[in-house]
Amino acid sequence: MGIQSFNAKYSCLWCKCLSELRFETTKNWSMFDTTQSARTVEEISMFARAKKGEVVQYGYTSVPLFSVIPVHRVVPDTLHLFLRIADQLVNHLLVELRNRDNLANTCKSIDIEKCNSMKTFETFVNSLGIEWKFCVEKGSNIITSRDFQGPELWKIFNSIKLTEIIPGHPKLNHITKLWDDFIGLISKLKLQMEGNEVLTFQQEAVSWLDLFCKIYMTKNVTPYMYVLVKHIPEALKFHGN
Repeated sequence: MGIQSFNAKYSCLWCKCLSELRFETTKNWSMFDTTQSARTVEEISMFARAKKGEVVQYGYTSVPLFSVIPVHRVVPDTLHLFLRIADQLVNHLLVELRNRDNLANTCKSIDIEKCNSMKTFETFVNSLGIEWKFCVEKGSNIITSRDFQGPELWKIFNSIKLTEIIPGHPKLNHITKLWDDFIGLISKLKLQMEGNEVLTFQQEAVSWLDLFCKIYMTKNVTPYMYVLVKHIPEALKFHGN
């Protein structure tokens, strides 16, 4: 695409939304409408030819490899959308579990039997037939664990009872709804949606991100979350499922 990575100031492949504004669901950003900051191949190519030493504009770094393909023809990958957002939700949960067990981010060893919250989650994951555990990374002493694979994440999200994993959490109802609604949105992407169904999906996606921002900091909104809300509905209207 010829633009900088997802951790850049202008990280979206389809529009020029600033990274710090990804949480703003009331703002209009488009993958088609250039008056709403949609990117175009022509614009990318023009700014990418800036002289060495000049400020990079909108994250453009090079001419697109396939410059004959319009940007809006590049379809968001819904599989990676699910994986990356699910990863983030799980990571937030793991931080909560570690905090409940009064563990710092680093330690020399873990006695999982004394870490009730972490043990509960580990036991739940293992009960699904998933081999997984917390561990301490050698050298850095960081508490870590391996990433879950796609089918594992799907099992976890469809089986977890957060009331048993984080009982008493002040935002338990919100977090439960966040997880449930996320799976609902992803499940809808497997269906054929048209007209009002796409509009309903868009409204539900906006509500989902607004809920996320009630639970976590707005800076935690990732590029994939932003794409789910702003560009997936557009892609559904233009390309279909």
